[in-house]
Amino acid sequence: MQNKLPLPIGASDYKKVSQDYYYVDKTLLIKDILDEQAKVTLFTRPRRFGKTLNMDMLRTFFEKAKDDTSKFFINKNIWQTGEKYTQHQGQYPVIFLSFKDANKNKWPDLYARLKETIKDEFMRHSELKYSKNLSNPDFYEKITSGLGTETDYATSLLRLSQMLHEHYAKAPIIIIDEYDTPIQAGYIHGFYDATIQFTRDLLSSVLKDNQHISFGFLTGILRVAKESIFSGLN
Repeated sequence: MQNKLPLPIGASDYKKVSQDYYYVDKTLLIKDILDEQAKVTLFTRPRRFGKTLNMDMLRTFFEKAKDDTSKFFINKNIWQTGEKYTQHQGQYPVIFLSFKDANKNKWPDLYARLKETIKDEFMRHSELKYSKNLSNPDFYEKITSGLGTETDYATSLLRLSQMLHEHYAKAPIIIIDEYDTPIQAGYIHGFYDATIQFTRDLLSSVLKDNQHISFGFLTGILRVAKESIFSGLN
């Protein structure tokens, strides 16, 4: 009798899930994204709905990597759709951030957590440190050293997208998972105004009218309409 694969409960690493768990193939989401050509897409779904796993699937499919990641898709539905879609595999730099841990009960602590998350993503792109193609090479060091101002961090993803575009001559894909976690924390603990201002500046600068992105994806459980953080992105 064939051994049954476990369900991916609490697992969000697409590479591992697609090989070691019972995986419901959702790779045709990639086809939908490429067909629709929407610059920015917001996925709002309840918790435990598989949002993070799907975002990691998109990251694995699109991201340039040292190793060949096509092996994680050749037995999936997306690979049967033809070269129009498979030619995008492994062709983009990707910015991937998760704000799931940005749930502190004081603004200074939350801001420090957001800074660390942004810093870690800059450091994941260490190839930029020695790139000769950057118009503003000092900004990378400013963020990774933790010496940036709040304005620097609020525009950091815009600058990172520009640097990756300059380095690779290919506009990156931006994925922000659980974008609304810091907003909820600010609302619950009484520092909503500071949180919404920083979040609006961070997201608007990188996602609205940014020539340095190919696609942008956000996930969360909230659609924060009254604050107009998505004005112009709809």
